[in-house]
Amino acid sequence: MGAYLITWYGFADLRSALGLESSGGPILNALKSHDYSNILILGYTAPDKADAHLTLEQKDVLSQIQSGYPTTPQDMDEDSKQSLVDLFSNTPTAHRLFVDWLKKEIKKQGLNTEVQLAEVPLENLNDIWGI
Repeated sequence: MGAYLITWYGFADLRSALGLESSGGPILNALKSHDYSNILILGYTAPDKADAHLTLEQKDVLSQIQSGYPTTPQDMDEDSKQSLVDLFSNTPTAHRLFVDWLKKEIKKQGLNTEVQLAEVPLENLNDIWGI
């Protein structure tokens, strides 16, 4: 029988996926420390950010991320890092970016974990009925 992990992903995970932290984030570290066969990642989508289309600003930033930035993300000041996280957090784009990054990291680590994402539309972060 397999071991399953069901978890929300958060800012530390997204910061790692965006290259702003080298820690790997809590989810990747959990996968490295235990042999999970499957992980279901829950992604909160903010109602005001639920549009599946990228804004021009997001497209520009994603292009920079993919091309390696003019400077490395670690060289950015904390305000710039936070602005970047705020731009993408709780969006379908962030969910895809995080899952794609996590799958690459899982492969690099030689882990055998099936990854699934469930977008969870909540009224707000503390929507107990939605959770």
